[in-house]
Amino acid sequence: MSANVNRQRRERAATDSTYGATLNHAAFSGKAEQIKELVAIGADVNGSDSDGDTPLMLAAARGHVGAVAVLLRNGAAVDAHNDSGETALHQAAYCGHAAAVQALLAAGCFVDARDDGGSTPLMYAAFRGHADVAAALLASGADVKIKNFCGHGALDLSEHRGLDLRGKPLQFERRRHRT
Repeated sequence: MSANVNRQRRERAATDSTYGATLNHAAFSGKAEQIKELVAIGADVNGSDSDGDTPLMLAAARGHVGAVAVLLRNGAAVDAHNDSGETALHQAAYCGHAAAVQALLAAGCFVDARDDGGSTPLMYAAFRGHADVAAALLASGADVKIKNFCGHGALDLSEHRGLDLRGKPLQFERRRHRT
């Protein structure tokens, strides 16, 4: 009986690995219909690749909003972290995909998640000069005062790229205190 159970476990692991690799490729490529089919036959939407990236992270980093939506509807963990501590929101913000950022924010992700270096998605967007993404994060409550482990905040990083965030955080803070 034990040999049969072990064989079944090995078969299940091989199947999970095949489905996972296929699902990751579909997410990376933005193939929403293929993602639906894979989920229907049991692919794990929260499985991760060798870097800890989930299908949601792969889709968000490439701005595939349709794939992001399908994954979220099928239970993808919106705040999962990869091996570097990044979330799907970090990756979408870094790459400047405002629509993916909006979809993740609408799904209730934690806007001030920190990676292993203490950086938030707002810091990623500021460093890369993605003003539209930074504005969306600020409008969703991102804390401009947070510093990463090197002592840099979003304002410091935005100045590095010539992005002017100075007016936006002040406007956000005023709105925040009215509630």
